[in-house]
Amino acid sequence: MPRLPAGASGLCAACGEAALVERLRGHPVAAPGQAVDAFLETGVVPQLSLEQRLDRTAVMIDQPALVVKEPGEPPRSFALSEDQAFGVGREPSRNTLAIPSVSLSAQHFRVVPEQGTYYLLDLQSTNGTFVNGQRVRAAKLVQGDRVRAGQVEFDFTVQQRFAPMPARERTRGAPSAS
Repeated sequence: MPRLPAGASGLCAACGEAALVERLRGHPVAAPGQAVDAFLETGVVPQLSLEQRLDRTAVMIDQPALVVKEPGEPPRSFALSEDQAFGVGREPSRNTLAIPSVSLSAQHFRVVPEQGTYYLLDLQSTNGTFVNGQRVRAAKLVQGDRVRAGQVEFDFTVQQRFAPMPARERTRGAPSAS
């Protein structure tokens, strides 16, 4: 069983896995069809006043993402939420991301965030879910992990993206009006 939290709970490995599976199942899941593309378009910013530039100031942040690699299709990257699970499967009305592959179960797996860590949870899929070649029921994900569900591959990655700077941070370095 790969990378599950070591016996901090005092439970045996099988009981610890069962407890983890039950805990992860309880997390809310992003609504069907709500998968958000993780890549943002960039552009050239024209000459702006200081105030306009401060309003548009952004910072680079880490964005956990799932890169989907379907046979015969270009890779697609989807942002993962910090507070909602990301469901993957064949059924559009029951998954955040639906992939019409007969090798996937209707609800195949979820990526579940928990306190800054992401876990993969297999939803009792017919063909199983594999992390780095090993079949799992639940596994902690780390940068670069390769997930396979049926004939579809996924990479768990952390990408850099721009995010607006909070207003109080923007005004800290601005000249005062007085």
